[in-house]
Amino acid sequence: MAPYDHRYRLNHPPYNRTFHRNHEFIDEPGHITDLTAEEAVRWIHGDRVAPFFLYVPFHAVHVPLSEEPQWLAQNEHIQSVYRRLFAAAATHMDDAIGRIVDALDETNQRENTLIVFLSDNGGLDSHKGGKYPPPDPPLPELSSNVSWRGHKTELYEGGIRVPAFCVWPDRLAPSKIESPTHAIDWLPTLAKPVGVETEGNDQLDGQDIWPLLNGTKHDPPPRSLYWAVYEDRRWLAVRHGPWKIVKFRDRPWQLFDLENDPREATDVASQHPDTLQKLLAIYDREMRKDKLADDS
Repeated sequence: MAPYDHRYRLNHPPYNRTFHRNHEFIDEPGHITDLTAEEAVRWIHGDRVAPFFLYVPFHAVHVPLSEEPQWLAQNEHIQSVYRRLFAAAATHMDDAIGRIVDALDETNQRENTLIVFLSDNGGLDSHKGGKYPPPDPPLPELSSNVSWRGHKTELYEGGIRVPAFCVWPDRLAPSKIESPTHAIDWLPTLAKPVGVETEGNDQLDGQDIWPLLNGTKHDPPPRSLYWAVYEDRRWLAVRHGPWKIVKFRDRPWQLFDLENDPREATDVASQHPDTLQKLLAIYDREMRKDKLADDS
């Protein structure tokens, strides 16, 4: 979505106009980051029945990027004009999130509110431009996933490993979690504190990671994680414990030992054929679930 124009991609005519409230298209002037924060703040201050769930999907730092001088000035130490623009978008979003947290403080809800922040994928390394309403210039340098390999649209760690954090002053003590988790875990995890039972629901792919968050479990057993990207399944990956297999189109499967090679520099498929076969069996099992879902 263009930050000021609020339209979607130029080559998707049915979806060019997407900005709406309560299922009705609206036109509001302003930057999408500010408008998103203002809507969230207005809702927090409004009349409603607690408890509440507020989902705030910022457009930032997705392309196209357009930022005002105040956000660029805070990042003038960055030499690359493209990276500076990206950082300005992140700074703008950070300020907007701060306004939402301030609203929780102002309404005396901060201590008893769980805040979860995460991204949906790794950063995009560059952007060709011209896909969205102008200004949508080419950005040959954009986000950086260093030191991970790959970027958005790929299934190397740079495309799928993202930061995340939770804050709940009334319930969670500060801690750091290094066990692999997945975005699909949030549904069964958030259901727990609000009293919704998900145990035995085989329609949920995720796991309840609440014991990891509250510190009652520190060393969970290895789990299997599975990815299939795009309708043609051009990217495939499976992780189990420290081992991960990755495949792109018709190329051979690659095997990586993330414990000793987190940057996925060395394919060890030929050295560990048994491990490769074990992860391929997990892939076959998960792929069959996809097919069952497609047929239903």
